[in-house]
Amino acid sequence: MSSVLSSPINVMVFPKVVVAFSLTCMHQRGKISHAPLTVHFTLEVSSFHYIYSCDLYFLVFLQSSEYKARDTCALTQLAESARPQATRPERHSLADTDDRPRGGQDQEIRATSPLRFASNGAFKILQVADMHFGNGDLTRCKDVAAPEFDFCSDLNTTRFVRRLIEAENPDFVAFTGDNIFGASSADAAESLVKAFKPVMESKIPWAAVLGNHDQESTMNRRELMHFISLMDYSVSQINPSPDSPSNADNNNVIRRIDGFGNYNLRVYGAAGSDLANTSILNLFFLDSGDRATVGGIRTYDWIKESQLHWLRSITTEGSQANERGTDPDPALTFFHIPVPEVRQLWLKDFVGQFQEGVACSIVNSGVLDTLVSRGDVKAVFMGHDHNNDFCGQISGIWFCYGGGSGYHGYGKAGWQRRARVILAELEKGKRAWMRVQRIKTWKRVDDENLSKFDEQILWHRSS
Repeated sequence: MSSVLSSPINVMVFPKVVVAFSLTCMHQRGKISHAPLTVHFTLEVSSFHYIYSCDLYFLVFLQSSEYKARDTCALTQLAESARPQATRPERHSLADTDDRPRGGQDQEIRATSPLRFASNGAFKILQVADMHFGNGDLTRCKDVAAPEFDFCSDLNTTRFVRRLIEAENPDFVAFTGDNIFGASSADAAESLVKAFKPVMESKIPWAAVLGNHDQESTMNRRELMHFISLMDYSVSQINPSPDSPSNADNNNVIRRIDGFGNYNLRVYGAAGSDLANTSILNLFFLDSGDRATVGGIRTYDWIKESQLHWLRSITTEGSQANERGTDPDPALTFFHIPVPEVRQLWLKDFVGQFQEGVACSIVNSGVLDTLVSRGDVKAVFMGHDHNNDFCGQISGIWFCYGGGSGYHGYGKAGWQRRARVILAELEKGKRAWMRVQRIKTWKRVDDENLSKFDEQILWHRSS
């Protein structure tokens, strides 16, 4: 193979089911095109494995038979076409018993239905920040009490995320970066699979952005987002598609955008309501980068102008309403590294703990101004600074930390790992649910009772 491909094909296998398939790869590096190579595999695999070839990672979901691709770039479409289609059963009430299937090889693996409010008029998001997953039970915890250290590993993070999902039964999970700690990960793909295992097992739609540590292992940022976008129940995107509904009305759609993991997810009204086919809540995801050098000074990265231009270009009912002077439908934004303005909150009122400095870029690229100009963004949810979990308001927009959830990430002994919950609730009409009425948030810590605290209202339509 080495005489045909300048980089070999490596396959990582999770044993369970025997399948057979073929891959035809046309590899090109620079100006040299190599002859196509067809490789036949008969492997024991679970519901997924990945192939590294021609400098890109791809997930290929297989159940049986033979699949062919004329070049490695076509593996993306191959993976999608091989995946069974699925929808997540609607959650009818927060009090109802959750009877979603929890496992089994024959269960659906793709959340293809649009995100929408449940029949109880709620849409609940679990924000998980800074898991810093390494190699599972081999990876030690940081900043925990001495008696806990010998028995603490990445598995503590896994248990915490699983408990959060079981307790809150969210409609959607948002991972806000540093999902894995690259420097401690022997294999990025394996670490990602382990890190996201609880949410994949729950069969809940989820999405992720990257932090500044994810790419420090065996995948670059593009490969990471490509891998994440193809994982079970993930609705993550590598970058916005020119054909997506968010860009349909924009004549100057950005086709080159900085970073990987910039996208817009729309949440539709409750099934059976007049707004069932209308987007009434927007979720924006942005790649805040990793590190940069400015004028010889090392700093954290920042959200670039191309990303902000895309964000300004997205036409939503909320932004259109703002232009008309009417009350827009709300939007929420998720990224990893905080913007410089968050430092101002030390001198303002905030809810939660402000225990470390805001580690932002020295470059202020105008993120706040862009969000304010849209008129529909009500809150931003960040990670990065593990010992901060506060919410504070700047120019009418709430900036909220998730708080560190991962046991391999730095923390503070005696200060439990934590995560944030965001709940959007609809207004009840005479006969059906209407538009979003309010958005509130709270946190939970990893103690015996998974204690809930700091509940607050972030936005109310009448305010």
